[in-house]
Amino acid sequence: MNNPRIGIIYPSNGIYDLEFINFAPREASLHITRWRWPERDWSRPDAPDIMAELSNDPEIAACASLFDQIEPAVVTLGCTSVSFAAGARGDVPVLENIRRGTAAKPSSTSTGFLAACEALAADRIAVASVYHESLTRRFVNFLEHGGRRVVSRKSENWAREPSRMTSEDLFDLAAMSDHPTAQAILLPETNIHTSEAIPVIERRLKKPVLTAVQVTVWHAVRLAGSDWKGGIGAVWQAG
Repeated sequence: MNNPRIGIIYPSNGIYDLEFINFAPREASLHITRWRWPERDWSRPDAPDIMAELSNDPEIAACASLFDQIEPAVVTLGCTSVSFAAGARGDVPVLENIRRGTAAKPSSTSTGFLAACEALAADRIAVASVYHESLTRRFVNFLEHGGRRVVSRKSENWAREPSRMTSEDLFDLAAMSDHPTAQAILLPETNIHTSEAIPVIERRLKKPVLTAVQVTVWHAVRLAGSDWKGGIGAVWQAG
């Protein structure tokens, strides 16, 4: 598809709108709307359950409907945790929610992670997570039910504010999470600036790196029918 329009639903606490554009081909037109993110204590033990419940938030469908006048090819939820917190096939409620608001093809960040692993033929993966371990376990469950084997993982437990992590911070987290048998390293969370870190990590660790905003855009672009190969990271050349 030429000049595809892509709608992105981004949590209201996200600050990296520009990152989505950094990963997109010039011919794609990205349109971002805000989805209100609850003010909660996300360190609570029940935080993963609350995130799972958010996958059914009717506001997601309402946000998706806002794009209808521009006739997008794809509408995606740019949020990792809500699209996997329900566990195995945890992205399904999100995709169904988006379909209630638009006729465009639906996607989500977690959907993009699985599709990117498939494109890279990465069956064995490492997870470099900024989340608490309880939430990381749900991401691992989601990935493994999607056919991936998680051979190593590291949970940062929100020890640092993700939005302030530098490229070197991200390299350190990826290196600590890596395993000799891992074919790719995954860094979930869309409120992190990763476009500059990906080339550094891939060069130094010599394997593909998949990050949340990257796979959100990559999968939406592929669903829109574009086979553009010029994006940041090995996944753009793989599929």
